[in-house]
Amino acid sequence: MTRVSCFPPCLSCDCREWYRRNFTITFLMARVTLQNMWNNLDKIKSTSRFDKIT
Repeated sequence: MTRVSCFPPCLSCDCREWYRRNFTITFLMARVTLQNMWNNLDKIKSTSRFDKIT
């Protein structure tokens, strides 16, 4: 059974590791950013609801 990789075979092993690590870091940073944005939007929504009631 052959292993399927998203990297071209011409890339060296070190280069593959660098790309994998870079992708992981970028993915985690994007996840934190989206979570912070979602929390800020939730705060804005909740404060605007209370402003309409009073």
